[in-house]
Amino acid sequence: MRQPDPEFGPTLPPHDIARVLGMDSGEIASEWPSQVISTGLPFAIVPFRNLETLANLKPDVTRLAALLENTGARFFYFIYFAGCQKTAEARARLFFYGGEDPATGSAAGCDQAHKRLRYRIYV
Repeated sequence: MRQPDPEFGPTLPPHDIARVLGMDSGEIASEWPSQVISTGLPFAIVPFRNLETLANLKPDVTRLAALLENTGARFFYFIYFAGCQKTAEARARLFFYGGEDPATGSAAGCDQAHKRLRYRIYV
């Protein structure tokens, strides 16, 4: 899948995201930014520390949408990853008004741009 080069937008404070999700902000990985990234369609990428946290998400999509006002993004793409660059395990979830779509191709492109931030890969 070909997508445009990434554009990095605003970062979002982990405590704001955690508040909307009803969790402790320590569940959001602070080593990397929670950031709006676009490779054609902007998504707010939010990395979690634990797979269990990601698996148990039951967000209020209306509250999430309100948090994204004025960021350019319409949806969050929640991710979990473990391991090193070549052997990383990755999981993702994307919630929208009609349900969930973790395999959203346009969001996965933004995640790959975020991966460059995680592993300091610049091509």
